[in-house]
Amino acid sequence: MSSVTITGTNSQSVVLNYDANANLALAQTLAAQINYDIAIAKTIVGSPGAPPPTLTGSQTGILFQSTEQAVLPAKYTVDVINVVGDAEVSGNNHAGQEILSDAATNLTFHTSGGSGTVAAGGGTNSLLVGGSGNWLLSTGNGPNTITDAGSGNTTIQGGTGSNTIQLGSGTDLVYSTGQDFITAGTGAATILASASSSDLIFGGDGSIDFVGASANVTIAGTTGSVTIQGTSGSEYVQGGSDGNNLLTAGTGTASLFGGGTGDVLTAKAANQLLYAGSGNETLKAYGNDTVYAGSGHDKINAGLGSDTFVGGSGYATITATGTTSNLFEFVANNGPGTLEVSGYHTAQEANIKVHLDGVTTIAGGQNVTGGNLTLTLSDGTTVKFDNVTQTLGSSNFV
Repeated sequence: MSSVTITGTNSQSVVLNYDANANLALAQTLAAQINYDIAIAKTIVGSPGAPPPTLTGSQTGILFQSTEQAVLPAKYTVDVINVVGDAEVSGNNHAGQEILSDAATNLTFHTSGGSGTVAAGGGTNSLLVGGSGNWLLSTGNGPNTITDAGSGNTTIQGGTGSNTIQLGSGTDLVYSTGQDFITAGTGAATILASASSSDLIFGGDGSIDFVGASANVTIAGTTGSVTIQGTSGSEYVQGGSDGNNLLTAGTGTASLFGGGTGDVLTAKAANQLLYAGSGNETLKAYGNDTVYAGSGHDKINAGLGSDTFVGGSGYATITATGTTSNLFEFVANNGPGTLEVSGYHTAQEANIKVHLDGVTTIAGGQNVTGGNLTLTLSDGTTVKFDNVTQTLGSSNFV
């Protein structure tokens, strides 16, 4: 564990320990500036329990806090907290507040306005900021609760522990390195996850952009759009109902669910699952994947391997790879829908496999017209195979 030292007047000094490298680097930067401001008398040092020193002109104050509770006086922008156990700080809505605490401190900080930086050394911390100012909130490796209740732009660096994070209505950036539970707000959220993180994210009215090379993630979108660039970990992602979700799987296990019109769902490995929603969406298989059509107008592209396509209640066009065997599955209560399948040619009928679960082909339900084969199912679903000029035999039904 490393430390920083802040030297005050009258031989006062405080040593703060930090349990995370990111927090240590931030604290070192803050401490260097604070020590310089003290040295040139730009910042005046005060202690809780004593009247705050009088500030003149452009001077600001720094509080050396050694008690469990403190309120930053007017024009005091810095609080250095060296308390073993619980410590609470009330901000003063000033711009440029800087709160630094030791690894042994369980910090509670709250302010309804202003802007600034919190660098917590460790412990169990609870941070709440409001207003329209911008904040950098950085905690240690203990469990933390971080709430952005404002409209400013907030950057959050949680530690490697379990963090509960509520985002606001501004543009927020989260560095996730732990097991984080994140609730998006009405603003735009970008979440950068490390290899060791495991995140559960609930969407809000705003957008979510998730990037994690090997993180495990579950995203439950609500209304705002979701963008994810795939990871090698596990992904379970539901897009938002506003649509325009860009869901790209990685090389790990993935289940991607569309939310609305304009979605693009892309598989990047075998055995991944793509589910269309209620809008007009594009789904791209990789090979040996399963793709579910939805209730809108869907465009589905097969991969290079053998894929499974499950019919829905909307209209879907499927571009298949006729040289490989693909399975077309129709399940009772999913339809009736309409599928138009291209990519096959005469003499490739053997690569068409059909599975019927709770539905059947009606009598006379296979018709070749205009060089295309159409199947009609008992639930009203129709399936047209372009450029297929022969009816399917028993070997096609599995």
